[in-house]
Amino acid sequence: MKKIVASMILCLMMVMLIFPVQAQNAEALVYEPMSTFDVCPYNALVVDSDGRLWGWGKNVHNALRTHAKEVLSPIIVFDSVKSASTGSSFVLAVRQDDTLWGWGWNFHGQLGLGTNNEVENVPIKIMDDVTAAYAGSALSFVLKKDGSLWAAGHNFYGELGNGTRTYQEPYDAGNGVTRYRWVDNDSNIFIKVMDNIRSVHIDSGTIIAVDYDNCLWAWGRNCVEIGGVINGVVDVYGLIADDAEQFSVNTPQKLMEGVRSACATSDHLYILTLDGKLIEWKSPKSQKTLLYNVKYVDASEFTVAAITSDDSLICWGLPNTGQGNKDYCKVAENVAYAAVSSRFVGYIDRQGNLYTAGRNYEGQIGNGEKPPPLPPPIPDAGYPFIESDYIYPPVKVLSNAAYPELPSASIQYDMRINGATVYFDTPPMTKQGEVFVPLRAFLETYGMDVTWDNTERAAKAANEDMTIILRNNSNIAYINSSSVTLKNAATIVNGRTMIGAEDLAAILKMTATVSNDGKAITLDGGKDR
Repeated sequence: MKKIVASMILCLMMVMLIFPVQAQNAEALVYEPMSTFDVCPYNALVVDSDGRLWGWGKNVHNALRTHAKEVLSPIIVFDSVKSASTGSSFVLAVRQDDTLWGWGWNFHGQLGLGTNNEVENVPIKIMDDVTAAYAGSALSFVLKKDGSLWAAGHNFYGELGNGTRTYQEPYDAGNGVTRYRWVDNDSNIFIKVMDNIRSVHIDSGTIIAVDYDNCLWAWGRNCVEIGGVINGVVDVYGLIADDAEQFSVNTPQKLMEGVRSACATSDHLYILTLDGKLIEWKSPKSQKTLLYNVKYVDASEFTVAAITSDDSLICWGLPNTGQGNKDYCKVAENVAYAAVSSRFVGYIDRQGNLYTAGRNYEGQIGNGEKPPPLPPPIPDAGYPFIESDYIYPPVKVLSNAAYPELPSASIQYDMRINGATVYFDTPPMTKQGEVFVPLRAFLETYGMDVTWDNTERAAKAANEDMTIILRNNSNIAYINSSSVTLKNAATIVNGRTMIGAEDLAAILKMTATVSNDGKAITLDGGKDR
């Protein structure tokens, strides 16, 4: 009998080695980094290395736990905290004992307390065994240690993911008049949405989640064709139920595999794949790559931030940076973590220093200075953009900030010019034995201003020492009005001018070094023309 039992145990061990069982306990699961720093259009929160939660900005519904209406420099809001999230006017904080606490605005029941009190002025314990919490404008999501995802609060677009949503139903108002009334399907308690989830992002009613199988799920406001119903940014408030249903996806839909993390804005998804590629998604048929070698991304309306494999912070939509014709700017190096809101970015460097830049109308920069008055809105257009009102370069706000250790990113391509890393949205390619590189990416890194002349079908670059003109499908380049014959004609790939690496080196009087696989390209020298 003992031999039979021993044989059964041996067989079981062999099966487990061949087919490992997916772990379902907290210790076995590898979690996404928790947020030690979060921002919203009104305020910002950061956890320091001693577990103190600091906050500043506009104090809506006592989210910053002070009598002041605005807080221009960081103040201590809570203690014994390891991560926190701000929903503009309410806060969720995970303490070091894995308990979840919340306070502030609760009109939609988003604190999950079983009540709809408009404001909870003091922190209240909500639940135990929490890994991370995510606050939206009137909605909360919680990840528990077993990988389950829970939601509470606003449900107009089906954000709770349970097959319901807030809608309008018709009723007879008398005299042959039909009117509509709201049927409320919000929840003031946390309800279970899914299992096996490791990260969540909320924005403008769109919810996205990544599971432990690296699959991306989405539901809620269907502005990016989540359910394949419609594509477009539409405000559905006031629409009758039949119309509103087109813009709502009230159960999670699987969008994509091979995803590391993702975030949503009002009309885009930004998806980071396992191999470090950052994709901008407008619909299943409208996607483009923004950047390679990325290990972290955060996005909000108008602003996107990415941390690359070399710890550089790259931003899109950040005003007043002097970035010229580039659609992005390199904000900082040695960056450990970052968060963005509309036209605002904050980041923590590897020494624990917190810096902020961008919009400051609500005092969210946190540098102690009175923010400029919000300009009067333009009818049917919203608030005007006044670049001079935005803070740049970044200012230091706090020392000793805590930050999560981001998983490293695999480096698919490594391109450099005079030692500087080249950031690119179109990778190098090999054509007829020659390696071609993106012209704009290299020359902008080199310090040149690059434009595209659609009439001449030519890329043009200039700095104080040199001008370059290179037409598509031509092997003649013009450098300071002198023509140079290239080995290979330039070509366009994904809307980018590609040039042979050796040809570009010849134009710049540099030396090109290309790896055997064509994925590592270095240009060195130059400045001698």
